[in-house]
Amino acid sequence: MTETHHAPLPDVYPSSKQPTSSTYSKCKKFGLPLIGLLTLLLAYISSFTKPVPNSTFDVPASPQCKKPQVYRPSFNKSVNLILNDKQFKIDSIRKLSGAIQIPTEISDTNPLPNDDPEYYSEFFKLHKYF
Repeated sequence: MTETHHAPLPDVYPSSKQPTSSTYSKCKKFGLPLIGLLTLLLAYISSFTKPVPNSTFDVPASPQCKKPQVYRPSFNKSVNLILNDKQFKIDSIRKLSGAIQIPTEISDTNPLPNDDPEYYSEFFKLHKYF
C-alpha cells in the first residue's frame, strides 16, 4: 500500500487578519468608556424630558378623593414592643382569638348590605369588636 500525501490545507485566516490580544485591549480601552459615556449622556438627556400628560403616573387631584384621616396605633409605636413584650403578645393573641370566633362567612353571591342588613349582622358584631 502506498500512502498518499496531501498538500496542507491553506490558511483560511492570514496571520495579519486574526484578532490579537492587542485588538481586544483596544476595544476595552476605547469601547467600554465610550459605551459608558453614551449611557451617561442618555441618562442626562432623559432627565429633562417632561412627563406625558394624563399618563398613568400623572393623576390629577380630584375633589371627590380627599386625603384619608391618619390612624395612629394605640401602642407606643415601638417595634421592640411588638417583637419582645410578652404582654403585647398575649393581648394580640387574645384579640385575634376573639375576632376569629365571630362567624363572618360570605359566599359567591351576597345581597347588598342595604337590601339585607341581617345577612351582615355578624360583620357588624366584628366591627364593634374591633
